[in-house]
Amino acid sequence: MSNQTRDDPMVGRILAGQYKLLDQLGQGGMGAVYAALDTSLQRKVAIKIVRPDLGKNSEFVARFNREARLAARLRHSNAVTVYGFGESEGILYLAMEMAEGQELRAVIREAGHLPMARAKKILLQILDALNAAHSVGIVHRDLKPQNIIVGPQDLVKLLDFGVAKDPSEAALTQPGQVIGTVAYMAPEQVVAGPVDNRTDLYAVGCMLYQMLTGRLPFLANSAVEIMEMHRSTDTPEVRELRPELSPAVSDVIKRAMAKDPADRFQTAAEFAAAVKALAEPAQNQATVVQPTRPAGDTPVSVSYSTGATGAFYDGLEGRELGDYAIEAKLGEGGMGAVFRARDKVLGQLFALKVMHPALAQNAQVRERFKREARAALEFVHPNAIPTRACREAPGGLLYIVLDYSPGRSLRQILIDNGRLSVERSLGIVRQALLCLSEAHAKGIIHRDLKPENMMIEVDESGEDFVRVCDFGLAKLLDTPAGAEGEESLTGQQAIGTPHYMSPEQAGGEPIDNRTDLYALGAMLYELLTGSKMFHAESTLQILRAQITRVPTPVRERTPEAGIPPEVEAIVSQAISKEKDDRFQNADQFIHAIDSLGLDLPGRRNRTTSGRSGIAAAAGALETRAPTLVPGGGGTSPMAAVAVLGVLLLLLGGTAGLIYVASRGDDPVAQVDDPQGGTKTDPIVETPKTDPVVETPKTDPVVETPKTDP
Repeated sequence: MSNQTRDDPMVGRILAGQYKLLDQLGQGGMGAVYAALDTSLQRKVAIKIVRPDLGKNSEFVARFNREARLAARLRHSNAVTVYGFGESEGILYLAMEMAEGQELRAVIREAGHLPMARAKKILLQILDALNAAHSVGIVHRDLKPQNIIVGPQDLVKLLDFGVAKDPSEAALTQPGQVIGTVAYMAPEQVVAGPVDNRTDLYAVGCMLYQMLTGRLPFLANSAVEIMEMHRSTDTPEVRELRPELSPAVSDVIKRAMAKDPADRFQTAAEFAAAVKALAEPAQNQATVVQPTRPAGDTPVSVSYSTGATGAFYDGLEGRELGDYAIEAKLGEGGMGAVFRARDKVLGQLFALKVMHPALAQNAQVRERFKREARAALEFVHPNAIPTRACREAPGGLLYIVLDYSPGRSLRQILIDNGRLSVERSLGIVRQALLCLSEAHAKGIIHRDLKPENMMIEVDESGEDFVRVCDFGLAKLLDTPAGAEGEESLTGQQAIGTPHYMSPEQAGGEPIDNRTDLYALGAMLYELLTGSKMFHAESTLQILRAQITRVPTPVRERTPEAGIPPEVEAIVSQAISKEKDDRFQNADQFIHAIDSLGLDLPGRRNRTTSGRSGIAAAAGALETRAPTLVPGGGGTSPMAAVAVLGVLLLLLGGTAGLIYVASRGDDPVAQVDDPQGGTKTDPIVETPKTDPVVETPKTDPVVETPKTDP
């Protein structure tokens, strides 16, 4: 049972008197998916629980019921069967067949590319399922490798047929996932035009290209550019990467991905007939593409490299990684996974963010990962999850050590509560601004602020305490979206999240600190209204809205909330289209909130402006922060204690005393080799705390929620 499951109040409940929830499998934009037992038929099923706020949307519920009823008509060996749906004790649910296997994205990632014979076998099953679905009027609309499960003997199962999408997340897989959908988006979807069965066939053509090459057909620096390429750029030539393939393979892909639906295969059966006719390349002509590895790297040990993405991470649970015993996986995203781990010497809990080996093999990605980890190590603030070390295990496995926190994500709080009170909303945003004030002063821009990246803990007075996650953790903004080895194969991306993107970010233009302030303004809008700023039918429309449209004012969106005009004015300034019209820095934003004179939760006994108070004391500690220079000097331990004593007084006695001293030896990590011996890690870490005065345990990092299986 996962740690997430132990704390989940849904586990153990019985829905509709029939489905007993056993374990949470993952979370997505619509809600969560659970393994469950059908107590009537004594079989294991998957239950999708819809978010409470969506369950209160009558339009969504009507569409959900209509499309679930339609999906239940589909009976095919290559499609997950819908067993039932409905509402139980106010909970909207969908009961489905439990699919065993791994996502197609993991299959592609492991192989680099698939042999023609295997690609044909998988593709023909996909097309067979689509043919059955289309014959009863079901169009999938969101086909991608994440929605395709490959089981034993390559038996394929398609997920999510005909399930109504969250209207505020249309064309998005879940908050934070853009590339995973736009990579397979037909031109008619880009312009929010009518879709039909040929829209699905376009996505299958994209996946055929990806299976055969290991790459997406279109690469660009932003989601907008990728969508425009689907609309106007010629389909790339597959034989440039796989010259041994026949011209007929290229012709099939180009026809499937034709811009005009009339020029594509008109049915899945027609597409399948063309695929069956393709000749397979001679075995001795096959080109094998192996991922590159930085010079001097040794191969990852078998125990770390075999199995699918999920299996790889599951294999780490219960193992030791350097100084840490890994206890449980907390979450998984495109860059890697986060684990709860315990220091083997001190017994202290930490969170380890382990980079996926497929990314770690890319020398450019490795260097950027280490460079940005160094930046994160240098940033210390009470409202940020601190990074303690960046290490490398034998075989090149990279991981970051962070403080462990038991808080809940702001997204989960929104899901559970809907809109928040004015005071609570402003209190949360204000604390995040305190953190940004210090980060921006150090030249650090977050670039992807969203509710999933903000943890809400409970302080000693029972109030919200905000911790911002993922500062400087290799966002890969200067790597083309969808580049080989990048996160696109997993459906994740590094360009931001559309609903919180500033206009300049959505348009692929240069960003600065005001980009972060826009994202916080968008979050404040959502906290106050319980709704995102823009609802649209496509990702492109959401991005264009960020650039061109002004959202409905918060008081008009939720008149029943009693939002003061002054608060509405703050939101409006924060989300101004022109950067010069926004707050120019976090301190201005904080001052505007403070000028309201409200008694905000989380503000009592704390600082009242950005870099004053705690931030000023933290600034005095900068030279005592984690050092990256081998043999760096710094002040004496007693001087550090004296300054920290001042900080303790500023905090009103609520902070623990932390003893931090610079070490004279090189800050390198000794990493245990599972096969024996140790390896000196040339990457950096924080100096170890004095064993007499131990760093107080702070609360964990929680990774972006698991995607729906």
